[in-house]
Amino acid sequence: MFGLGKTQDLIPLVVTDANKYNVKQGDVEQVLSGQPVIKELRRRIRFYRHRQQARRALIATLYTLKTPTITLLRYSTDKEYVWLFKHDKAWLNAFKESFLKKIRLLRVLKLVKSSMSWSGK
Repeated sequence: MFGLGKTQDLIPLVVTDANKYNVKQGDVEQVLSGQPVIKELRRRIRFYRHRQQARRALIATLYTLKTPTITLLRYSTDKEYVWLFKHDKAWLNAFKESFLKKIRLLRVLKLVKSSMSWSGK
């Protein structure tokens, strides 16, 4: 029925028509906020925005760390990490697992590179 977007985008459309009939924006907002569908839509929009911001903060922080570890990432983005742990644990665990795989691969590559003797050839 409704696509994801800002419910505030609905208000100017309604207010434009409401202005024709001398209805105030607050009155329109009051009617809209009383509708269960609008309440649920706004709750979902807040959730998806918060989830997106928390995910972006985690990923952005990962790129700023010199020696990235899960513990350091967790302490650097404590608020976002805890929110994701409570509300989006599946994504967080998948993210950590892929992150750990990459870290393990880099460590193995460093060990292999350091153990190879290129000067002897």
